[in-house]
Amino acid sequence: MHTVDRDWDMMDHRTVPSGDGDTRDIDRASRTFVKGPVNWTNPDTGKVLKIWERHKTSRRKMQRFACHKNGIGRVTDYRKTRSWQTAQAIGRCKFPAGLGWQLDKRRACHATAITITKVELDDDNAFKAMTFKWFVKRGRSTELHFDHIYRYQRELGPSDAWAQDVVCHGESNFRRPGMGRRGGRRGGRRDY
Repeated sequence: MHTVDRDWDMMDHRTVPSGDGDTRDIDRASRTFVKGPVNWTNPDTGKVLKIWERHKTSRRKMQRFACHKNGIGRVTDYRKTRSWQTAQAIGRCKFPAGLGWQLDKRRACHATAITITKVELDDDNAFKAMTFKWFVKRGRSTELHFDHIYRYQRELGPSDAWAQDVVCHGESNFRRPGMGRRGGRRGGRRDY
């Protein structure tokens, strides 16, 4: 695990209700801070893990990530709109890391999966960035749901996130003033 202690703007791309029964796309910078590795004790097992802490400077989201043989996965996720109060199983992947990843091949990681769709190289043919699709099982479903597309940049971290089919779904920070919790029509899936 490499050491990191920095903040940057991540671009969040979403479809939201426009108020007239239609939808519109918005892009919003979201200040992100990551620090680690630090020691974290799992409250359920007492096991100490090396993790990275990630939060939004607005404090509406705080997550902890661990590196394991399958990739990098969340071990906790606290949000104003929802939270997992108990630690999540090690083995889920939120970001690809480690060996064995292949372009355009989905790789399963305990209730999640990732497909790397694009790798960018710099002028010296060194890794510059990658784009990948993230899938997750929701609730009691056994099916993987296409949730986000992410772009990760070397020496920065996640730089862009494109939410898929989530118009106003539990994301109060994207609602326009006066709109209901699930106002507007759900938008279609957006592939980038």
